[in-house]
Amino acid sequence: MKRYLILLLIFLFSCSGKADYSSVKLIDYSSPYEAISEYYKPGASLNYTLIERIIEYNYNGNTIVVGKTAGGDVFFATGEIYFWIEDYPYPNDNIKITEYKNVLGHDGIIFSFIEGANSSSIIYLYWEDNSIKILAVCNKSNFEVDINGDGISDLISYYNYTIQIIYLYQNKLYTVNIGEIFNTEGLIGNYDAENNRFEFSSYEIIIECFIEKNVLYYKTMEVST
Repeated sequence: MKRYLILLLIFLFSCSGKADYSSVKLIDYSSPYEAISEYYKPGASLNYTLIERIIEYNYNGNTIVVGKTAGGDVFFATGEIYFWIEDYPYPNDNIKITEYKNVLGHDGIIFSFIEGANSSSIIYLYWEDNSIKILAVCNKSNFEVDINGDGISDLISYYNYTIQIIYLYQNKLYTVNIGEIFNTEGLIGNYDAENNRFEFSSYEIIIECFIEKNVLYYKTMEVST
């Protein structure tokens, strides 16, 4: 009896935390996701003179070389060129390769580099049929968060006050811009990564929200004047 009472109290507590929130299903506002990078040029046959090896990285038996040409271009290659960045103007230490696990159903590496004062390309890559494939592309940030409770990390990209989510749903990838769900002009988004909470604000309203199991819960409050 005591055990059932404890379970009931836990259930009531969890429900009361959402009682004053409205909710929508993410999938109703999402679009199929296709990863695109302007720098992705698989199989490109480009003539170059290598003057510097920026990175040499080994992953699962694959040797990855990031190099710079005499003309200042940067390339990413594993026997053949996959990425080509023309006239890269930033220091080499802004280019990185790291590994990831269990993101959107894959393991692989992240190729990232600064593009501007407030912009970065963060490219998730995986191997399939001995070729490199792009899994996802984030800008500026790449928070790996399980938003649907399936034990697989999804991606939250927070850039220039917009919040894009890339997530796996029924074995397919989808994306959604959280701010666009509210259909309100002038919203500025912020993401609290420590507590996994979102906030959108304008001169008139503040919207607090969070996601559980592909459902967005949100609460709208008027700004006092």
